[in-house]
Amino acid sequence: MTRFKPIFLAAVSALLAAVTVDAARPHYGGTLRIETTDAAVMRRVNALAYETLVASDTAGALRPLLATAWQGDNGGRRWTFRLRRGVKLHDGSTLQPPQVAEALRMAHVDWQITSGDDTVAIDAGRDAPGLPFELADQGNAIVVRPAAGALMGSGPFRVERVDAGLITLRAHEGYWDSRPFVDAIEVRTTRSPADQLLDLEAARADMVGIQPTDVRRMEQRQFRIEASRPVELFVLAFEAHVATAASESVRRTLSGAIDRGAIARVVLQGRAEAADTLLPQWLSGHAPIAPGRGAEPLARSAVAALPADRRTLGLRVAASDPAAQAIAQRIAVNAHDAGFTITVQRQPAWVRALTCACCASRCAAPRPVPHCRTSWPASARARSPLPDA
Repeated sequence: MTRFKPIFLAAVSALLAAVTVDAARPHYGGTLRIETTDAAVMRRVNALAYETLVASDTAGALRPLLATAWQGDNGGRRWTFRLRRGVKLHDGSTLQPPQVAEALRMAHVDWQITSGDDTVAIDAGRDAPGLPFELADQGNAIVVRPAAGALMGSGPFRVERVDAGLITLRAHEGYWDSRPFVDAIEVRTTRSPADQLLDLEAARADMVGIQPTDVRRMEQRQFRIEASRPVELFVLAFEAHVATAASESVRRTLSGAIDRGAIARVVLQGRAEAADTLLPQWLSGHAPIAPGRGAEPLARSAVAALPADRRTLGLRVAASDPAAQAIAQRIAVNAHDAGFTITVQRQPAWVRALTCACCASRCAAPRPVPHCRTSWPASARARSPLPDA
């Protein structure tokens, strides 16, 4: 079983807004303290500092950001974007159309990009009716690169400091869509999941990342939990050198024995859904495609008749991944009900994949089988305009 996304991250917060709000007016100030082990944390930070021309909302529709309007012609080959006026960069200067054009050229050397008084025109050199949606990706954020000094953006925060294990952001006073409530955000990246929960309970952190297996415990302690729609995919992966065409019936039997629904409801505490495809339908826009008919699954009596080395498997899981370990244990129980014997083996922290291998080289191994999809924050899907720190 393999994860195809960074580690699950549900935001658990005792104080999502880092300031107190009374009935009269909000008060500015304070520092929002976040702890996470998310590998994509720098990309999330960049999304707060560097904005795109347009953004997608929770329903998948486009909304204005640095561009207030856009129009395509010639079958979507050429697009014109009208820029928002008076946008201030982090150094207090005003964002200019040529700076927007140059930032996009850095990301797309094959596009013809020109700028006007308050517009930017893009010729993609091909029919591109979906180009505005492409520009909503964080990889197309507007990053201004001055001849000297730090990179600049127009987002609500500027990156003030990046150290080993600590990233600090400072509020952008001149942000076009009003100043953020908090003065600063501190992101710590070296605290273990267990230490993060301790820091949250001791009021040393305001927001931490948790595993889906910890959701119910955090809810019982009356912490607020936020998560995206399920997009992180777990699959059951088997070592290729022991997978043969003759083993298809064994693979289908083991696949059919896994109770994906129970894993989603119980093990992952309702923060997941059974996966029939690599991408969820709401993300791909396509209905699931039924796989072609192959070998029939084996009855339990047929499994019992197999040589012991063909029905005995080892399931390897990263020792640092509690969610994957919990899923692996449930798979072992389901497999036992079908007549197989699976031993869960914890691997060093550097092992990213959770794989299943036969205990003897003669044993046929299942091919990857879609298993379960869990939630994580939508902001993690963005690509960074900068190298990860």
